[in-house]
Amino acid sequence: MTTDEILGFDAEINEEERLPLEPGLYVFKVKAFEPSASQSSGVPLSVVTMLLYSPDSPTPVGKIRDWFPMTRKAEWKICAYFRTIGMKKHGQPLRMDWPGSVGKFGICQIIEEEYNRNIRAKVGAYIDNEDVEDLKLISLLETFRKSAENKAFRTPQQTNENIDEVEVPF
Repeated sequence: MTTDEILGFDAEINEEERLPLEPGLYVFKVKAFEPSASQSSGVPLSVVTMLLYSPDSPTPVGKIRDWFPMTRKAEWKICAYFRTIGMKKHGQPLRMDWPGSVGKFGICQIIEEEYNRNIRAKVGAYIDNEDVEDLKLISLLETFRKSAENKAFRTPQQTNENIDEVEVPF
């Protein structure tokens, strides 16, 4: 059950961050990376903002942020993130390139979590492509990646587009 927060008539809102997301698998595009630190412990964090796509929609169906503590205990999560976006292979060491992950695509599982008596969407896991059985999801991911590769090899004069804004070409 969701507890509904009351807004003032002059409250500031951002509907993009409040789009309801159903639990499940989504293709994501890394939209932004921001270095940060935990307010409670001071541990460095990598904050990643992602656009989410369902297999039935070539336009984003939501936006979500995820926080990666830069600690040895969080290596599993960091590795899973870089594997799904194609910047790490199983069994090989990883040199993290957070800014280089912007514009990359991967697959994640969205779950619901209760936080402060509210239900919210959260990244539950980053999924390796070979572990996904949904062919529509894999097809969407490959379409995105090919489109981004094609845009990356063109000069700005040829595309008149910002490479970070590449969307599915249909």
